[in-house]
Amino acid sequence: MDFRPTDPANPRSTRNTIAAVTDSNGWERGDALLPPPPREPTWGQPQAIDLAPIHPTPESRCVGRRVAAGFIDLVPLTLIAFALTERVDNDSIAQYRIEGLRLLALAVISFAYYFVAETLTGTTAGKRLMGLAVVRDDGTVPGPGAIARRTVLRAVDGLPVFYLVGFICVVASPDRQRIGDLLGHTRVVRVQRVAAVAPRPQPRVPAMFALLLGVLAVAGGLVGTISRVTETPPSERLGRFEIDRDMVPVVDRVMSEFAHPTVDGIAALFPSGAVSTADIASMNREMEAKYGTFSGQYSIEDHRKLHDVDIDTLGRLDVMQIKLTATFSTSTQTVIVSLGVVDDRLTLIHWDIAS
Repeated sequence: MDFRPTDPANPRSTRNTIAAVTDSNGWERGDALLPPPPREPTWGQPQAIDLAPIHPTPESRCVGRRVAAGFIDLVPLTLIAFALTERVDNDSIAQYRIEGLRLLALAVISFAYYFVAETLTGTTAGKRLMGLAVVRDDGTVPGPGAIARRTVLRAVDGLPVFYLVGFICVVASPDRQRIGDLLGHTRVVRVQRVAAVAPRPQPRVPAMFALLLGVLAVAGGLVGTISRVTETPPSERLGRFEIDRDMVPVVDRVMSEFAHPTVDGIAALFPSGAVSTADIASMNREMEAKYGTFSGQYSIEDHRKLHDVDIDTLGRLDVMQIKLTATFSTSTQTVIVSLGVVDDRLTLIHWDIAS
């Protein structure tokens, strides 16, 4: 074995070029500078291979940040949803509903909010505040196609309420991915982790744009919410029509026409052009076939106020529904008479036998 004294003054000394190993007497072991001999492979046994990913798996505490970011993003969307609701008054109790084109508009606004923010900035207002970003599996900025897939699948991840399906998938997935992430080949990670492992992906637009988009959404939702809350309630708008003074005479006229039905007489009860004579004739035939002829005897059981009922030929009207118990030749039936305000007066807009 070759031992040599270490001489710091000698420029050719091994210590000046490579770290040496010395024994207890200060002598340098020259053979320790040589690389160890290669290990003979053990045939028939699998060899360990380093498959460490480019980006480490997001830690579990990122789930809490995602939940917080999700609730932050829901704030402006909830305000917008309330602004799009229709107010329905059942007597003096205010109720709100959203359906039809208003529900479709809410879905479009919600998907557009997530798609635009994540496509341009890689984040949303909630994710930005929580220090999160959306990246592809390889750590690059996701394209519009990937963002579109993860956005559309929010309809599945959001079931049944508050993204319960998505939350379960995130907790169960090793890479903390919901269904939209799995099909979009994306993941949500902390911005610090992305920067620590690889150069931070540069979004198409600065991430502050996501915050601006969130602020605009909140502003729009607040304006609509204030307008909805401060509007005149339907009960007040319909309150000027009293049940005994205004509604009962209209109901009496309607029921007297149905006691002796004629197409022209019933058509005159409705606003001009609201129903066709063919529809009235068909209704009369169907009513007599099922219930017999109306005796003219009825009593008012209940009434309730509605708001913004969409009538195909009349548009949106304030409506009062009145429930009657009416006697026919073969049975006693519940009849619903709907009176709407057209040209500032009560008129019949719907007549139906409750099945």
